Amino acid sequence: MGNLIDYIQKQLWKGRKREDIEESLLGSGYKKDAIGYAFQHLDKKHLEKHANIKFILIVLTILGVIIVAYFAYSNVFPREMIPEEILALRVTSANEIENYKQALNTNDVSLCEQTGENKNLCLAIITKDISKCDSVSIKSIDACIFDVAVKSENMDYCEQANRLKGNCYFYFATLTGDKTLCEKTGFAKNRCVEIIES
Repeated sequence: MGNLIDYIQKQLWKGRKREDIEESLLGSGYKKDAIGYAFQHLDKKHLEKHANIKFILIVLTILGVIIVAYFAYSNVFPREMIPEEILALRVTSANEIENYKQALNTNDVSLCEQTGENKNLCLAIITKDISKCDSVSIKSIDACIFDVAVKSENMDYCEQANRLKGNCYFYFATLTGDKTLCEKTGFAKNRCVEIIES
């Protein structure tokens, strides 16, 4: 029976139609029941193989979605950054946001008092003191450190920016044209070198 199944499988791979294979086998003396059983076995095997492939594709798709989501939400992709970029800013009232921007533009610490929940972020950036970043929301600490590093032009702070460490080094590498800093940007290394060389 194994030889019959192998023969049918080879013929199918060659592109022969089921009816032609059945006629050929009947002409060679095989019984119709044996031929039917062999085709049934091959159909079952094909369905199992198809189910396995489908399962693998589903798993790979899920993994792909997880990987894309990780990169999208972990800030590992570089962005064009400017010193005044407000990464850690918490959205509050329009007036508080305007005071925040004004405080940063004028380096006026007194305006930080009028920025609501963004007070410590404002103070950290203007005073260039990353210890004040400990008082911002947990999700904003790395962004606060990044903003302070950029505003103070102190690349040493990048090491403490955890999730944004690569972005921080990316900023300073492209700002200074120092390709050796691109090594610290993680996934953005090639893009970093490309920008510097262009």
